[in-house]
Amino acid sequence: MLEPKVHSKLRRQVLWLPGLLLGLAFAVIALPARAQEPYATEPITAKASAYLPQSLVDGLDPQGLRLTTTVNGLKTTVCELWLAKTVSTHEGASGSGILYGNLKVGEFVGVIHYVPESSEDIREDFRDQKLRAGFYTMRYAQMPEDKAHKGVNPYRDFVLLSPVSVDRDPALIPNMDELLRLSRFASRTRHPAVVSLVPADSGLKDSPALRTDDAGTCIVQVKLHAQPDKGGSPQDLALAMILVTPIKETGAS
Repeated sequence: MLEPKVHSKLRRQVLWLPGLLLGLAFAVIALPARAQEPYATEPITAKASAYLPQSLVDGLDPQGLRLTTTVNGLKTTVCELWLAKTVSTHEGASGSGILYGNLKVGEFVGVIHYVPESSEDIREDFRDQKLRAGFYTMRYAQMPEDKAHKGVNPYRDFVLLSPVSVDRDPALIPNMDELLRLSRFASRTRHPAVVSLVPADSGLKDSPALRTDDAGTCIVQVKLHAQPDKGGSPQDLALAMILVTPIKETGAS
């Protein structure tokens, strides 16, 4: 008499098990792909190597920064950044949407390094273009005021990235056409590789300083050592750039 009851119980367990597994599967899918913590910086020294030529290191402030975050409990490097020793400033015309008009277009601002272990989602420029790991020069540029760029961004200031293999002289200031040509080697598309600049926060006294939001945006604010081209005392120029943009939701499960 016990055997039918045992079979009935086993049958109920077998029928219930697929539902349990399906529920667990949905629970796993519902979990976030990664648990990312806020960003932090730590000092790093610029050193010449087979990948970073001495000619560029000579034009950099030796003390740079490493931007890190924690993903799923593991400390991860986002990128490394070194600023130019000095930048030349002039009395630039302040146009609509221009924040840093006293910088010359083409001015060498520094070098950024995307490390090989960094996530591809992090190695994206303002246009969501995937960038390869490596060293890139950063040069100041302004978005044109034309129909093609209307409404793209409230601020027209950017730095354009170029691989150090094609841009090795920090003293050279390329014209805009050449700057775009060099930057396309970084993006590998018809568009240049761009990092957006945003207004500096005058309330931040430390440098570097971080500004983040819940969406995942990370803004690094630094101070450039500026030298007016018409003479005068050197001064600090606060510059804020978006180094990490929010990861786009694909809608895939």
